[in-house]
Order: sequence, then C-alpha cells, then structure tokens
Amino acid sequence: MFTQIPINTLNRSVFNQISKKEINRLKKATKSFVANTTVFNQLLSYENYPINKKLAITNILEFLEYVDIKLQKSYDAKIKIPKSVFENYFTSHHYISYQEIFAKLNIIKVTTHPDGSFYTCNWKDKEGPVVKAKCKIYQVSYNYMNMKALSLIIPDQKKKILPISNELKWLDKRFVKTIEKVQINLLAAFNDEITEFRTGNINFNQLKCRLHRILQLQRRRKIKKGKNVNRIYHSLTNISKISRKHLNIPFIFLDVKNCQPLLLCALMIKDGHDFDLEYRLDCEWAFFYDQFKCFGNNDKGTTKRLLYRHVFFGFKPNKKINQHFKKLYPATWEYLHQLSKTDISLASKLQNLESELFNVLIPAESKHFFTLFDAIYFDDVRDAAELECNITKFFDDLGLEVAVEHGIN
Repeated sequence: MFTQIPINTLNRSVFNQISKKEINRLKKATKSFVANTTVFNQLLSYENYPINKKLAITNILEFLEYVDIKLQKSYDAKIKIPKSVFENYFTSHHYISYQEIFAKLNIIKVTTHPDGSFYTCNWKDKEGPVVKAKCKIYQVSYNYMNMKALSLIIPDQKKKILPISNELKWLDKRFVKTIEKVQINLLAAFNDEITEFRTGNINFNQLKCRLHRILQLQRRRKIKKGKNVNRIYHSLTNISKISRKHLNIPFIFLDVKNCQPLLLCALMIKDGHDFDLEYRLDCEWAFFYDQFKCFGNNDKGTTKRLLYRHVFFGFKPNKKINQHFKKLYPATWEYLHQLSKTDISLASKLQNLESELFNVLIPAESKHFFTLFDAIYFDDVRDAAELECNITKFFDDLGLEVAVEHGIN
C-alpha cells in the first residue's frame, strides 16, 4: 500500500540508510509525501474510513500539506479553512467524516473567532450593508506541531504522466516547456534543506513546507496568474533558493534588488507625493533592507517579511519596525500611513507595476527560461546584457535608477 522511509533530520546525509531500491522508487514516483511519522502510523492503524483506506490516507496526506503551509502565516496555530477546501480534498459527501478523524487523532479541531462565534453566513440588516460570512477557524494541536520525526511516504502507484495546467496561453512556449520539463535532484535538495534546518536558518515547520514543495513537483505542474494581480505563479514559485540550486538545468539569473520598495518611489512620483531622498537612494543603491536587518536577526528573508507585514502591506504603526521606518523616512511613512486608511491595495499596485516588466521580459537565445516575480532565470549567457538593458530602461522611464544582481543558479 505504502513505502515508508524515515528521514533523519539530525544528519545531513539523510538517505545514507536507504536502499538503492527505495531511492529508485522515490525518484520514479509521481506521488510522494512528507508526513509526521506518528501521524502516518496512526492513519495506518485507523480502520473506519469512509472510502478505500489507501485513497483516504493519500487524501489526508495532501490535506496535511495544505495545513502545514497555512501554518507558516499563523502566529497562534489557528488557520481559516473554508468548507470548499474540505470538499476539494474529501468531497462534499465525506468531508465531515474526515473532520471527525482529525479530531479523534488530535490534529485539528474547530475553534472560535475572537468574538466568540464559530462562523457566520452572509446576512443583511434591512437598512444595512451585507455582512460578509466568516468561515470556520481550526486550531492545529501543539501535539501535532511538536512531532519532530518525519517520514517519506510513497503510495503504490502506476507511472502516470500529468499534463501541465497552464492558464496563460499567451506565454512564450519556452517558458511553458521549462516549467513542464525541469526536474530537481530530490536527494541533494532534501539534504541541503535539512542542513538549513540543522544550522538554525529555518524552523521545523519551514523545513516541512520546503520538503512538501519539492515533492509537489513530482505530481503537478501549473502556471497561473494571481487572483488580484498580474503576477505569474508557477510550480517553481515556492521552491526555495536552496532547492533551486539542484534543478537539472544550469540557469543564470538577474534579480532586481529592493524591487518593491523601489517601485513605491514610482508610485509616489506618479501621485505627486513628497518622499525622502534617503529612501530613494537606499532603494536605488540596494541598501534599504540593511537599515532594518537588526529586526530580522540579520536574516534578509525575515527582515523583508516583517517590513511587508507591518509597514508596506499591513500598516501597523505600533510595531517597532514601523516606528523605525518613520524615523528614517518620515515623508514616505506618511504616504503609507494615508494609503493604509483607504481600500487601495498597495501590494496589488506594486506587484502589477512589477509585472509590467517581468511578464514581457523575454530572452532571445535561451532554450529555457522563467520569471520569478522580480527576477528572470535563463540558460544562455548571451541574453544577459540585453535583459539587463531592458530592466534598466524600464526603471529609467519611471525616473529611477536600479541595482541588478547577477548570478548562476
């Protein structure tokens, strides 16, 4: 029914004790999962499933991927899960039975909103506006979150080729082909991600999510546009920088430094709003995030998340990082403060402006390429100069200078 392979997160060479047969099975699998070992063993022992046991456990493993990924944005282990999500994983006929399984195994259970309600439907007073429904909130048990033993789970399966799901029919065929065909060295990527965890650069939940993303490449390939923005999302979007080093195509990349903070300057210029010269120069010269590195314990990724969460996209004036921003760039802070009082989505405005460049940035010579928000990956060095020229011209037309990072993936 399943092959279970323990993962040793205390040792970088995680696959040393695995047989060649198991390694070959993993490489050939079109569907495999990372799961908490105890939870998986509980699922194997459970008998009262509403459908075939193997299929039920597989559905649960996919759903737990969703839960782990949602947890990354939660501070209290509570996550909103709409009914439609349960129906998507378990069907409208059986999702309640699965919810009962999660409660029995102490994985998740429904909890209250801050106002004490469990959920509400759309409703309207006779004279008032429609009040939007609130979906249920689920508490993820700390028992589940504190399980540190992991296993690779490979269901018995027949080889199956899954076609790519591409919503953007206008995309360059080479872009589509790259997302469809690129492969990743699973063993090397797993080993390096576990090293990141062991050295303290990521926490345990982040490790699980990174491993989930790697394995998702085995069973689905997709390209789509964002719900409210023109950004392109695809199967490599959430693969970490660590894992991207192990793609089977050697990519060159160009990355716009401090891109979204810099694009904010363009919005302020367009709106005729005063901004701080220091802010503009820090963004143009790519020093902006350095001004806040103490808030992210010198980790740029953490610093960026805090700035986006508390200043740019979730303006919280009482947060220390927000107050530091105000001290450094008072005029820019005032623009963000006024914008936060409106219904305008700054994230959408910045990301759509970013997309105006990267959605049409196409290398002439490369056989494979893809964009990754504010970066482009390609495989022919002859394209580098022209691509950088196009990036520079885009920002020059906005009245800005730009710093571009070059690298080899």
